Amino acid sequence: MTTAAVAPEPVFVDTNVVVYAAVPAFPLHVDARMRLTELEAAGVCLWISRQTLREYLSALSRPSAYSPQFQ
Repeated sequence: MTTAAVAPEPVFVDTNVVVYAAVPAFPLHVDARMRLTELEAAGVCLWISRQTLREYLSALSRPSAYSPQFQ
């Protein structure tokens, strides 16, 4: 008897997680990057919406105390 591998359920990624993962100065940066890496390694399909993209761009394009250092 063989068992078929079951694909993990897709995960919707909230704007905050994407922003935290993108900005090293945020306190939750390491946690966000680690969790996204774990999900990717597990083969989980990550979903975001157009609204998430809009919010991400808005959050990172306005001046704040956390200045992202893009390389």
